[in-house]
Amino acid sequence: YYCFCTKEKVEEIKENQNLGAKYNDPCRYIPPDEAKERVKRGEPYVVRQRIPEIGATSFEDAVFGKITVDNNTLDENVLLKSDGFPTYNFANVIDD
Repeated sequence: YYCFCTKEKVEEIKENQNLGAKYNDPCRYIPPDEAKERVKRGEPYVVRQRIPEIGATSFEDAVFGKITVDNNTLDENVLLKSDGFPTYNFANVIDD
């Protein structure tokens, strides 16, 4: 999803919510049409990975077998930076 918060705003939200690295991003709830309009107007943004708010995520690992992680422990990481390029952590995994 599109996130329009500045780094400073994210830090402020994290401090106020006191949830550590994880925080409740208000941009997560912006209706898609509104987000697209803001992008169209040229408002700076990043693209974050949307994690389900409840439940767990499971996947099969070739070495460790089935891995299950509580969704509430996962951060909604930035996938695309405001310059349009993918973050190193994301691009590195895809590139390898």
